[in-house]
Amino acid sequence: STEERVAWTWCLFFAFLVPEIGTLVRSGRICIFKSCRKSSFSDFLVVWVFESMHIIGLALLVFVVLPELDVVKGAMLTNCMAFVPAVFGMLSRHQKESRRYLKTLMDLIAIGCQATGFFIWPMVEINNGNTSAWTIPISIFLISAGWWENYVDRRSPLTPMRSLGKIKDRLKKTRYFVYSFISMWKMVLFFSCMLLFLHLNGSPIGPLFSRFRDGFGSHKYNVTRVLDQSPNSFIPDIAGLEKLEEKI
Repeated sequence: STEERVAWTWCLFFAFLVPEIGTLVRSGRICIFKSCRKSSFSDFLVVWVFESMHIIGLALLVFVVLPELDVVKGAMLTNCMAFVPAVFGMLSRHQKESRRYLKTLMDLIAIGCQATGFFIWPMVEINNGNTSAWTIPISIFLISAGWWENYVDRRSPLTPMRSLGKIKDRLKKTRYFVYSFISMWKMVLFFSCMLLFLHLNGSPIGPLFSRFRDGFGSHKYNVTRVLDQSPNSFIPDIAGLEKLEEKI
């Protein structure tokens, strides 16, 4: 019903909101009561881009992709959300690293496994009549961008990876300043994407606000038991079980 849909939509938003509020409170406390270093605009912009990609992909997954999948397929799809980290990890391998070629080979295998979400899942869902299957590769690619920081190294032979690795090192001193703003932006962006994707998906936006209290109120369910009247249609699960003579 509309009330259940409203309640679950807000619960998903609140579940996202809780850790971001914690990040905002902690970052604000450090910046106000302790010392923190300001970041450069370029460093802030890089973090803003990657975090925005992550939030857009997350909202796309929650409000567009997963509602069209069953539980098993949705759980399996989460195994394909490390494409960007796999690529960045391979490109950040440096000459001083032990067993570099073996690790690079394993990285290529990991990239191939992660890339299955870009081809296999959309083809399977399109064959099942899922018209929004084209959003699957977009969402998993954008989500995977959120973990870029863990897989870059300033010792990489590639200039872009070295630059990201240096930004990662500088964030150790400027993180609280950056995320005191980024956390607020992530909450606003997720809320905006939630409304946009629900609207594009054909779900009305008005009930989210007009039926907020009804969504979290008590709901009545009508449970009706129907017994088949034909004598040969009853197959008992337990030996010796007799059919009830109750009629509704």
